[in-house]
Amino acid sequence: MEAVAHKTLKRGFSLIEAAIVLGVVGAVIGTIWVSAANMYESYKVNKTAEDIFTIARNIQNLISFRDAESIGDGINITFTAWEAGVYPKDWINRTTHIDSIFWGETRIFVYKTDPRFYIFLNSVNRSSCIKMIIKISSIGSMAGSRGSGAHGRNALGYLEVNGSSNWNTTNFPVSTDTAVIACNQENNDMQFGFGYTRIN
Repeated sequence: MEAVAHKTLKRGFSLIEAAIVLGVVGAVIGTIWVSAANMYESYKVNKTAEDIFTIARNIQNLISFRDAESIGDGINITFTAWEAGVYPKDWINRTTHIDSIFWGETRIFVYKTDPRFYIFLNSVNRSSCIKMIIKISSIGSMAGSRGSGAHGRNALGYLEVNGSSNWNTTNFPVSTDTAVIACNQENNDMQFGFGYTRIN
């Protein structure tokens, strides 16, 4: 009797039992993987949104409306801004352009007739683009951009995805349904417009 019990205790998993165990372990690992990926994407979106507003504030501290009049219309100040310390320290100078730490090329253009400056962010995947529109427009709304964004608005005044003919708005915040319509490509180019805070 003892020998039988001992023999039973030593019995290993059957193929079916092993398959069930492996399936459960795989499902748990898959859930953890998806959850970690979603958390990382949310981190990237939140960090980039904060960085965009940091860049905007730094430019507003650096350039007045009168400065913009002197600089001209549609002037690329990306590398001037880099040299002035406008970009966060973890963004990357590629010599020919500035990269965000997560996405592609960024540029900054100054306009006097608008009057606004624009921060461009290229190659944002669709899921992150949707989340970024919601996040940035929400921050912009809380910062005083609610309603139809005036040209001289010193908070967020304009949002565009994949060119003005595709989608743009001056109304914040932006709903999820609208963001889904706006981010209609696998990789999306985003544009954020801010007003100047100083006249001189």
